Amino acid sequence: MVATSFETGSTWNTLGINQIRIAATAPTSKERRNAWSVALYYWNQGSDVEPNHLPCLLNRLHSLWVLGVSFTVMEEAVKLLNQLELDPEKWRDIPPPNTEGYELAWRIDSPYFQLEDDFGLALPSVDQYLYYLARWIAERIALYYQPQAMPFWRIAAAIYPKDLQAQAVVGLGLSRSLQVEGIHYLRQNQAQATTKAIRKWTEACFQVSVSFFRGKTDNPKLSSQKNSIEVIDVPYENHIMSLEGSLDSVVTHCHLAQGRWFEAEIDFVKSYLKPGMTFIDVGANVGSYTLVAAQAVGSEGKVVAFEPTQACVEILKHNANMNQLPQVTVIPCALDSESGKAYFLESDDSACNRVVKSLVGITHPVKTVQKVTLDEWWRSLECPSVDMIKVDVFTDSFDVIRGGRELIKSCSPIIQVEAKGDLGSASREVSSYLSELGYTFFAYNPALNELSMARKQARNLSTVNLVAVPEARYVNLKREGILEEGSFPSKELDPSLSSLLWDLVEEKQ
Repeated sequence: MVATSFETGSTWNTLGINQIRIAATAPTSKERRNAWSVALYYWNQGSDVEPNHLPCLLNRLHSLWVLGVSFTVMEEAVKLLNQLELDPEKWRDIPPPNTEGYELAWRIDSPYFQLEDDFGLALPSVDQYLYYLARWIAERIALYYQPQAMPFWRIAAAIYPKDLQAQAVVGLGLSRSLQVEGIHYLRQNQAQATTKAIRKWTEACFQVSVSFFRGKTDNPKLSSQKNSIEVIDVPYENHIMSLEGSLDSVVTHCHLAQGRWFEAEIDFVKSYLKPGMTFIDVGANVGSYTLVAAQAVGSEGKVVAFEPTQACVEILKHNANMNQLPQVTVIPCALDSESGKAYFLESDDSACNRVVKSLVGITHPVKTVQKVTLDEWWRSLECPSVDMIKVDVFTDSFDVIRGGRELIKSCSPIIQVEAKGDLGSASREVSSYLSELGYTFFAYNPALNELSMARKQARNLSTVNLVAVPEARYVNLKREGILEEGSFPSKELDPSLSSLLWDLVEEKQ
């Protein structure tokens, strides 16, 4: 109805970018979502007026992902990438990205990589857009180490070899698949390192990969040189974090490739926890959540980390001591619905270690570990207040939660559990049990810092866990602008935004 007043996609693109700037400072998730919804409307208009305006097309895809309103967003993104690859002449004269009218609504965010000042000077503009789109897809189409993501990381690495993270993801992935080409990528990264921190990271990637390769190969010359690395140190969340020195560990692989733990919900932990709170980390491994939580709760708070794998326990304790975090207590036990001894099956990847109820069908050696219940631990400390519990165990979370019924009823903590299946729901037992205790399940959207009803949100690949919230915690979450009634995703532009759209457009006229 107003599109005739705007004849270029660039005008609409700028309007959308202005809304994203508003969203960045909005105090509540509802206002952030509204701003993104208006931006989506503008980018849709820009794409209608100028169908080949790449920033409008790319920003539209990103806003669909942020809002969670399309199940086909990845299909559309891959289709556009193919068009850029196969028909670049269509965009031969397009200005470079992030110039006036051609801004993109997201940035490449990597702890080890930043676009250099000379980025793009030797590249055609269309290749720059292709690079941004390939990175965007790679980071969202699947978990970083899964095969679906690798072709897009390789495109990014090929277009811009100075992208050290893309080179590392490809190199680590190939090395883990025992393809020696991966070592070549990582050696190139070492040669490009420009700072002490980047050199340390590139050396860690290279050393762990070479050690892994030697440990897995049947080549007599290499196997005779086996010198496995026990631990490797990397920077993480203003700390130094020790990791298991093997690519068998998904935790190690993730931190080397991404510089952080891949789960989006860890951003919720950082956002929700406050100084003085108590956080329980069930299945802590070497401390990805533990270190983040310790920083959030401060010296006045408490972090209790339960981990039954002895090798991880030693590294976890080392991480707490090395970073001077006395608020962290490490308990080398498994959590279950009852206490006692348990069979414990270890695998090459410590994240897959698990308690087993029976030895029937088990062919690998097992150990025994001590198991306790959350309630027993809680009562032994005279029932302290607990604000949040993260449960990440290879088997179902139900037995852990069932063993903490008294604690849960008394403290009403927020509980993070793994999402199951394609729809991203909790297991039937966990869902039923916590629902009876007054909990509602939410999915966390890191782009909006928002909790929305899990079943009403389009399944987002970044949703690895669900956040179960009791009614007693609603007030604080609403006050912080994270939880809003009625802020659920919609495939249509919210009718309440129509007057805002008219006002903004009329101002431009």
